[in-house]
Amino acid sequence: MRVFPIMIWKTFAGRCIYQSQTGTRVYENMIFRWLKFESKAIQTLINKHYPASPALHYIKPLLFMAKQFPDHCCLMGLGGAGAAHALSPFLTSSKITAVEISQEIVDVASRFFMLSTIPNLEVIHQDAFHFIENTPRTFRHIIVDLFNASHFPPHCNNDTFFALCKSRLSKDGILAVNLANRQEQRPIFEMMQRQFGYNMVSIPVEGCANLVILASNSEDNQFLKHYFTTHKQVKRMAWDATWGHLAAIKQRW
Repeated sequence: MRVFPIMIWKTFAGRCIYQSQTGTRVYENMIFRWLKFESKAIQTLINKHYPASPALHYIKPLLFMAKQFPDHCCLMGLGGAGAAHALSPFLTSSKITAVEISQEIVDVASRFFMLSTIPNLEVIHQDAFHFIENTPRTFRHIIVDLFNASHFPPHCNNDTFFALCKSRLSKDGILAVNLANRQEQRPIFEMMQRQFGYNMVSIPVEGCANLVILASNSEDNQFLKHYFTTHKQVKRMAWDATWGHLAAIKQRW
């Protein structure tokens, strides 16, 4: 969620078609529709004619491993369903469980972002921490895209939350986290590292402040490193003293 100068052309000539008392706004032009909260940042941007084609650059790295290994996914944070639309076509035999705390956002996604066209989507109106703490289910992929107008939810910004995420991953499961606030990226990286060690890959998103962090539950603590080193869609892979394994992937979907 969140977009930057490289995306400005996609929002050219946009007009507001919905505004709530809480500051939630929906805009559109001839091609795209997008969601904003109280700030100027764009939370979701979809192509109205091809909603499964990711319009924001962070979506592709966030969903990269789910696309490689299609299986049941837990998506924390629904927003305008941009990630859910992008996930759906290659999870035809698997369910997407989206957890969203705001009923208003669920309603907006249903009304303006074609939620009903995603056949394998289950939406749970619940707080992400409460869900992950109490669900008996495990998932091959847990995708965390939690963000309000300015930051990661404080009650999920702790070691307990990431330990719970790890405990709900199946064997060889992947945790993918999108972080838009630069001040929060390093502390959350360290929380994830305490759970997953160095079986992690960080992907700075080109053209914006977002950082996507992937972590593997595999017993092979080099799984992600080896996978990214050999995959043809990975442009480059390097070791960084601060962020560990850093990667860049091609934007082709």
